[in-house]
Parts: sequence; C-alpha cells; structure tokens
Amino acid sequence: DVPNHGFRVGMKLEAVDLMEPRLICVATVTRIIHRLLRIHFDGWEEEYDQWVDCESPDLYPVGWCQLTGYQLQPPASQCKLVYRKGVLL
Repeated sequence: DVPNHGFRVGMKLEAVDLMEPRLICVATVTRIIHRLLRIHFDGWEEEYDQWVDCESPDLYPVGWCQLTGYQLQPPASQCKLVYRKGVLL
C-alpha cells in the first residue's frame, strides 16, 4: 500500500547519512517509486545516493537541525576549499 506521503521530486530535506549515522545532511528527493525515495546528498556524487522508505525516521524537514540545535552538514561543495591560481575561491 502506498501512503499519500507528500514527497515530491526536487523536495529539499535534512537526511541522515546511513553510512555515517551521526551526520544529518542537506539532501534532495531525486526519485520516487511507491514508498521508496531516492535521496541525493547535495554536493556529493550520485554513487552516494540512498534509497529510504517514505516513513523512515532518518528524514527531517528543512529547518529541523536549526530547531533542535543539531549540526547540519552543508553540501559537500561548500565544505571544500578550492584554490585556483593561488587564490582561495
């Protein structure tokens, strides 16, 4: 049975990284198949995407970390220091 879960492709979330469960990351729903959601961790390669059930306790609405005081991991691209021709970008 498929619940009326309200998730949409492109929806932003805060999601637990199941490979590093202490981390909650900025994420996007990229695909939906019945109860399953494909979660993409923003700034990471697709190989790190995870499939989770729509009722997973590892999915949170945007703003949950701020509300609870838990540290939200920013998108990976925002964590990297990039130097080009000796200049920090």
